[in-house]
Amino acid sequence: MKKNISKRILTISIGCASIVLLLSNCAEDSNVLREQFLDPPAEFRLGVNGEMAQEYVDKGYAGTLLLDGKFPSEQRKGKVDPSWMTNPDLFRKLSKQISDAKEKGYLVWFYDEMGYPSCSAGGRVTDANPEFESQMVRYRSFEATGKELKIEPAGKVVLCAAFPVKDGIIDLESKEDLTEQALKGAFSWKPPAGEWKLCLYEWVPTEAWQFHDQARPMGNIMDKRAAKLFIEITHEKMKEELGDQISDIFLFFTDEPQFNTAEYWGSHTRQNVPPAVTWAEEFPAAFEKKYGYPVQEALPALFDNAGDQTGRYRHDFYDVTSDLVAENYWGQIQDWCHENGTYSSGHMLLEEALLYAVMFSGSFIKNWEREDLPGVDLLRAPKYQTMTGMVPGKEGFACKMAASVATFGNKPGVFTESYAVINRTDEPEEGYLDAAKGVAGWQFQQGITHMFTYSIQQALNKVEYIELADFAGRLALLCRRGRPVSNTAVLIPEAASWAFYNPPDGGPWPRYWACNPDVAEIDTVFNETCYSLSSNQVDFEMLSEGYLQDADIQDGRLHLGDQSFATLMVPETRMLSKASMEKLEAFVEAGGNVVFVGTLPYMSPPKGVDNEILAAAKNLLANDNVIHVQETDGLPSAVEWITGKVQQETTWQGEDVVRLAHQREANRDIIIIANPSLTDASGELACSFKGKASIWNPEDGSVVEIGTVKSGQGIEVNIPGNSARFVVVD
Repeated sequence: MKKNISKRILTISIGCASIVLLLSNCAEDSNVLREQFLDPPAEFRLGVNGEMAQEYVDKGYAGTLLLDGKFPSEQRKGKVDPSWMTNPDLFRKLSKQISDAKEKGYLVWFYDEMGYPSCSAGGRVTDANPEFESQMVRYRSFEATGKELKIEPAGKVVLCAAFPVKDGIIDLESKEDLTEQALKGAFSWKPPAGEWKLCLYEWVPTEAWQFHDQARPMGNIMDKRAAKLFIEITHEKMKEELGDQISDIFLFFTDEPQFNTAEYWGSHTRQNVPPAVTWAEEFPAAFEKKYGYPVQEALPALFDNAGDQTGRYRHDFYDVTSDLVAENYWGQIQDWCHENGTYSSGHMLLEEALLYAVMFSGSFIKNWEREDLPGVDLLRAPKYQTMTGMVPGKEGFACKMAASVATFGNKPGVFTESYAVINRTDEPEEGYLDAAKGVAGWQFQQGITHMFTYSIQQALNKVEYIELADFAGRLALLCRRGRPVSNTAVLIPEAASWAFYNPPDGGPWPRYWACNPDVAEIDTVFNETCYSLSSNQVDFEMLSEGYLQDADIQDGRLHLGDQSFATLMVPETRMLSKASMEKLEAFVEAGGNVVFVGTLPYMSPPKGVDNEILAAAKNLLANDNVIHVQETDGLPSAVEWITGKVQQETTWQGEDVVRLAHQREANRDIIIIANPSLTDASGELACSFKGKASIWNPEDGSVVEIGTVKSGQGIEVNIPGNSARFVVVD
C-alpha cells in the first residue's frame, strides 16, 4: 500500500470523532517552490483545534481543524457512553463528510477514541469484559528476622517466596518457595536464622487510572484480545457502517495508550503504594517462549537487587513487555490499517525520557516502528523541550528519536501535537506568538514534518494566528523535502534503562526519578551527549541496537538505508549485546570512529554482568579511532575530536543557541537554522558543497539571493530569537 502523505490537511469533528482531510500537492519546480514559500498551501500549515478555527480553514490559513468531542460530565466519571460508535446519525453525518471530501479531492484522518487515553472505546472495552482491564503484578515485601509472619494475599498469587539477604542482595538460589501456601489463602511463616525477606507477587487490575483524569478503566495494551476488541468497536465499526468508504480514510490516530501501572505523574497522586509491573494473561507463555525459563524466576530481580544477574532478568522482562505492546496494540492497529488501505499514527504518554517508556508504554522505538507516522506530544511552549521540567539535561530529544525511526523506516513523516494546556495564566516572557514560533522552528529542525496546535489558537488573536500559520507552513514546506544528511549517530541505551529500572512506589514524577537513580544517570548522560552535538550545531541520528546490527560497514562508515555515519557515540550504555559489540569492533577495524561516554559496557542480556563485554570495550580503547569521555564535562572536547577527524557537511561559526539540520534532494540542499532562544543570533554557515545559495525567511516568505558559493565559503546568516532561517543551495 502506497499513499502520498504530502497532502493538504483538514480535520473536522463528527460527534465524538475527528477526521482529517488532505489535498494534493502543487508542482515543485524552483519558481513554484518560491511562490509556495511566500504563501504556503494549506497542506503544509498548522492543524488547529477548536470551534473558532473553521474560518481559518475556509480562508486557507489552517491545514487542519481538529474538534474534540464535548462529552457530558457524567461520561468522565467512569460511566460508559452507550451511544458512542453506535449512533446512526453520527455515521450518516460522517459518510456525507467523507463523500464531500472525496468530491473535493480530500482524504480523511480519523481519531479512534472518545477521549484520552485510547484503548477504552468510551469504556466499552472493559465494561462487559473486566478481564481486559489493564493488569499488573503488585509487589509486597516483609522483613523477616526471627519472628513469625502472617501473610494475607489480596490478589491472584503469581509467586510467593522468601530469600536470605546479605549486604542488601537477595539470594535467589537459596529461596524458600511459599507459593503453594499463599495460593490457599492466609498463612504463617517463621524464617530460619539470619536476615530474610518474604516477597509476595500478586496479579491484580491496575488502580492508578482512578486517581488520574482518565475516568474509566483502560484496556490492557499488552493483551491481544483487549486490543482486538478495541479495534472491533472502533475501526471495524467504521468499516461496517461506511463500507467501501473506509478506503477513503487516510489515517487513524490513537492517543496515549498506557499501562496504568505507575501512579499518575501529576500533583494529585498517591504516594507510598506497593510498586508494580504491567502484566497480561499471555505474558508468562510469551516470556518463556522467548527466553526459555519461567517468568517467575525473573520477578524477584525486578524489585530487589539479586546480584550480577539482576540486569539480565530485568532486560528479559521489559524486552517481552515491549514486544507485546508493540505487536498487540500498535501492531494490530497498523496491520488493520494496511489491510484496509490506510495508515496509522498517534503518540505515547511522556516521550521525554527512557525511564518513562519503561513505566508507561514499553519501548519508544518498537512502538514508533509500528506507526506509519510516528507521533510526539508537546505541552505549552517550553524552550528546547517538549515537556518542561520532566526530562534530565538541557534539551529534549523525543522529536529527534521519533524522526530517526521515521528516517530508517522510510516513513512518510513525523507528527506532533503542540501547545496543549497553554493558557493566559502561564504566558511566556516573550508572549504566546513568539514562543510558539520558537517552538515550531526547533521541532521542525529536530525532524517534525506535520504539526497541529491543540489550544494555542485560543490564546492568540486572529492576526497572530495567521502569522503563526504562515510561519509554520513555510517550515513544513521545506522540511518535508529531501532526506536527512549527517555524519554522526548516537546509540540509544535502551537495554541499560531496562536493566536498572525500579518500579516506583508512588508519584508524582520526582518520585519516579528518586526510585531510579541509575536510570536517571543513563538518561542524563544520553541527553547530555545529544546536547553536546546539537548545541555545537552537529546534526545526528539516533540508533537502536537493532538498527546498529542491521547496518552495513563500508569505507569506514555505518550504512543504514540511505544514511551513512562516520562516528558513533555510545553514551552510558552499560548493557550491550554481543552482536552489537561485534558490530562496534568491525566498525572500528574498518576505520570508523567510536566515542564511549560515561560507563563502559559491562553487561550483556544473556549474562547480566559480563566480563567479556567489558574486556572488549577496553580493547577498543587501544585504537586511535576510539575515545572514552568518562564525565559529561568532557563532551565539548569529544565534539572537537569528531569534527576534526571527519569533514562535516555543514559547519556553524556563531552563537550556540541555534540548531541546524541538513536535508538533501536532487540538485538541492536545504539547511534549517532554528533559534528557539530569546536572543538574536548571527554567524557564518559553511558547506562542504558548492552551488547557488539563497536565504529563505519563514517570517515573511522572502528569499535573498547570495549567489554562487564555493565549498567551505561562509554564508552570513542572522536569526532573530524565536525564529528560523533556511539556507538553500541549488
